[in-house]
Amino acid sequence: MTKTQQIQNLMRRKPNMSVTQIAEKLGVSRVTVYAARKQVKQVEEKEAALEPTVDTRQVGGDHYTRLEIQPWEVIERNGMGFFDGNAVKYLMRYKTKGGVQDLEKARHYLDKLIELENGSHAGK
Repeated sequence: MTKTQQIQNLMRRKPNMSVTQIAEKLGVSRVTVYAARKQVKQVEEKEAALEPTVDTRQVGGDHYTRLEIQPWEVIERNGMGFFDGNAVKYLMRYKTKGGVQDLEKARHYLDKLIELENGSHAGK
């Protein structure tokens, strides 16, 4: 095992040890310990980048992750509400998930939004 690997193993096992303590224990310079620590941080950053984020993962299917931009990002950036936001969501996904039924759902939300904008309500 190389000195760098020994340093990295010790850092993982005893994360509270100082650079000076590690250097003394393994008989290396503090510069060597700093270099090994930098390598560990780089590996951790690469591993973290591979983990899915809320914007890159999807629960139940992949119809949103296949899109160039998530519907919720369009909705958020444009300050959209419930009805117009849902219409956009269904329009964006209809080709990859629900087909014509998603278009009908989008129309249903648009019909409700039009009703609200006109000031009329069902059941009056």
